[in-house]
Amino acid sequence: MEDVVASNACKGIVSTGELRRQLDRQLLTDADLDAFCLDTFPMVYRSFSAGMERQQKLNLLLARFPPEDILQSLCKLSASNIPRGSGSSRHAGPAVRRSLNLQMQCHLLCMVLGLLSIIFGSWQVIRSAIRAAIRTEPIVENSIASRPRTARPAYLTSQPPGALIVDVATGRVIGETPWRLSDGERLSPPRQVCLRKGGFLPQLLTFPPSTTMEQSLHIRLRVETGEATSSSQEETCYDTTPFVD
Repeated sequence: MEDVVASNACKGIVSTGELRRQLDRQLLTDADLDAFCLDTFPMVYRSFSAGMERQQKLNLLLARFPPEDILQSLCKLSASNIPRGSGSSRHAGPAVRRSLNLQMQCHLLCMVLGLLSIIFGSWQVIRSAIRAAIRTEPIVENSIASRPRTARPAYLTSQPPGALIVDVATGRVIGETPWRLSDGERLSPPRQVCLRKGGFLPQLLTFPPSTTMEQSLHIRLRVETGEATSSSQEETCYDTTPFVD
């Protein structure tokens, strides 16, 4: 409809006001107005200055050239525009170029927003993983710190310590006080041992079959005075076990 009106207007004489309105409809931006004046009325274009308003430019154009000349130039510009649906935009009119620019800007904006949403979603996932790792770290430390650190108690101790423990059956030294059974070691069948330490009387011990590592035995050794003794325990230690100090 607008094309028909413009075509009819090109055939007649229009007023200055009508011509101004047609210029506003055809030349939507200041850049379009500058290009129109540069191509068709270069003398007017050279009169434009930086910061000049659009109405001032239109007043210069309308004051220097007859409306008929301006109208014919505007009609030529309209006729050179590619019709709608032509598929080419290189020689399209100002309105078509403006529409294409808006579409390109919308596409670019959508792409930027999509990229930002992907980055934001990835950051949310990373931040959740970091928070989960920070929350679980103190729990692991607390669980380790809360474990009771109990040292394995000695199974056999003596006063004074450092007494040799000799197996009566084999005569072999199996350790010294404080002493405990090795993991997995059993005292079955019942075993007799002798505690020997220089300057003290030997002490004979018999482990019952039910003895476990959780039970602790403490022996107080008697000081050797040099007097003859007739204790059967001492005689057993003297007769069947070597003394190793």
